[in-house]
Amino acid sequence: MMIRSKGTPSVRAGDFVCTRNPSPVLRWPINRVQAFWELDGRAEYSHALRIINDNGMTFEAGIRVPGKRLHVIGTQDFYRAYAGSKVIIARHEAFDYERFADRFPAFFEQYCGRIYPYHRLVLMVFPQLMKYLNIHDFGVCSELVAKQLFAEGLMTHWKGVYPAWLADMAKHYKQWRVVYEGVL
Repeated sequence: MMIRSKGTPSVRAGDFVCTRNPSPVLRWPINRVQAFWELDGRAEYSHALRIINDNGMTFEAGIRVPGKRLHVIGTQDFYRAYAGSKVIIARHEAFDYERFADRFPAFFEQYCGRIYPYHRLVLMVFPQLMKYLNIHDFGVCSELVAKQLFAEGLMTHWKGVYPAWLADMAKHYKQWRVVYEGVL
């Protein structure tokens, strides 16, 4: 069931979203490390996800398994999970919805249910190393989003991409457009 209040932004399949990491334990260190590498020394967003249908279903790394201290790659309702959170929603002007619909199911099957790659968080301290050290061919939340965009020909690389980098791309790269930035 989709929960949306009047004035809530609409999302479309293929949009990506950056927001604050749902875990307060991870939010601060992720932002500190990202800010170190950012040109302006600021990082506001510490989590990234992809919208997979027009109703707001997400595909993301870091969904908590109920009753356990385990996080996995999976889906959830965007509007319910991020109500009250500040988000930035981005869309590529040349996004091909048919191609996404054809390719996403295989991507979903390959990654859904896998345990979150915690070891990759440590590598965020050195984003350059993240590009070369990837044992399982999947990454943290932002790398998962970037890998999908890379497969669609919308990015040149995916390893070493962090949430603040994606947010900057949405704001400053020509073919990307910020659809919404604010509190849900």
